[in-house]
Amino acid sequence: PYGNCFKKPTGLPCFTALIGGRQERDAHMLLDMRWRLETQYLDSLRYVLDHGSVETDRTGTGTMDVTGYQYRCTLQKEFPIITTKKVHYRGIAAELLWMMRGQTNIKPLQDQKIKIWDEWADSNGDLGPVYGYTWRKWNAGGPDQLKDTLTALRAKSDSRRIIVSAWNPSLLPLQALPPCHLMYFFRVKQGKYLDTHVIQRSADAFLGLPYNFASYATLAHIMAGLSGLIPDTYVHTVNSLHIYSNHMDQVKEQLSRNAITSPVPSLRIDCEMNESMDLDDFLKSVKTEDLQLQNYNHHKAIKAPVAV
Repeated sequence: PYGNCFKKPTGLPCFTALIGGRQERDAHMLLDMRWRLETQYLDSLRYVLDHGSVETDRTGTGTMDVTGYQYRCTLQKEFPIITTKKVHYRGIAAELLWMMRGQTNIKPLQDQKIKIWDEWADSNGDLGPVYGYTWRKWNAGGPDQLKDTLTALRAKSDSRRIIVSAWNPSLLPLQALPPCHLMYFFRVKQGKYLDTHVIQRSADAFLGLPYNFASYATLAHIMAGLSGLIPDTYVHTVNSLHIYSNHMDQVKEQLSRNAITSPVPSLRIDCEMNESMDLDDFLKSVKTEDLQLQNYNHHKAIKAPVAV
């Protein structure tokens, strides 16, 4: 039953007895919640605990791990931010814009009191040619994958090759951390909808994955806004989905909480965006504070150590 986002949930007949007025509306709400990304995410945590294998890992921490898991939601209906714990969206927004600008030194993040990359940077704050570098420069001379992608989206291309890759084998030895979310695809559907599919080789299910959902959903909204499209289907596929051994208590605490289902969070972007705007002009004008979540109600944060 876990992570199966392609079929309607079994057990639908049990709701048929709830007919009329408020009961019927409540039944539809319960069914709709099964499709919300947070419901799938919490199911995936349970799945790892129930079916994961005990594995060693690079950090020496140890994990419970499963291979292959997929999440799916509709960005027209929700912004995929987790409510069963507070997710630090300001840090997500700052990091995304930093990557989109092609930056690889952590000083612009530290200036905003964002410390998520501090553990991996060298004494000068450098990370090597990580995400932003490969998105915008690839091998110093290009291509600029993000600009090329925006050009294709603005043309309302029906191409199935609108791909941005962060996985450049020639650069892996130079990177402080090889990319975990290594590739994403965009599809223009019916000339007006933008679908997004993220491929992630490795996901820290408790700490990292909620950030990744919100980051790429934000990217989808930005790219849609700059290309005159409507963000729609969002798919996120993970290869190694794992819970670190020192996150078990935190995961169990999170699973003891109920998701906050109403109102549904949404994203507001408070800066100019249009189809004729140059990507770099947008990135010069937009600020972290321009990316704001609305109706984000959440449980308190749950702290956990980062495996480095």
